[in-house]
Amino acid sequence: MKGTRWFRIGPGLVLTIVASLLLWRQLPPRRNGRVDPPRIERTRVDAVLDAPLSAPDPEWLLAQRDTLRLSTAQVQKLVKLQGRWNRDTRELREALARISDQFNREMGTGGGRGVTMKALRERAAPISSLSRQLADARQAWWGEAAAVLTPAQQRRAEQAWAKRLLTKPHQK
Repeated sequence: MKGTRWFRIGPGLVLTIVASLLLWRQLPPRRNGRVDPPRIERTRVDAVLDAPLSAPDPEWLLAQRDTLRLSTAQVQKLVKLQGRWNRDTRELREALARISDQFNREMGTGGGRGVTMKALRERAAPISSLSRQLADARQAWWGEAAAVLTPAQQRRAEQAWAKRLLTKPHQK
């Protein structure tokens, strides 16, 4: 065996040297002989909602009767509106629960493995549609329920509802 080479120059080493030179040329200019690390700025932005994320739920609103200091007459009117809400939205709520349960079962049994985002959106489309319909119905209900409350009670209810939606589960 003739002399063993300890150092070999091959295509991999040449490519590494060229890439290093190209990257070195793109470094930001030096100040005082050193490269400054990238500057990361963080700004905290608190969410301020002009309108609530959704309308308060009828059951939730009635559960707030003490907090909102609702009168007996207000409670009676809200109970009447809640009864109508339950009748008018029963089929919609049952359909939403049924389709959501079916979707969750499919996803839980591995039906979600290897599914594209497009297919997932298509599977979830009926749930989204029914959820929007229920949200619209709740918004209409809230329009009637809010008329029963004083402006101060409306503000307190909307703020409490928004806070409830924005609070992380472990912060409750």
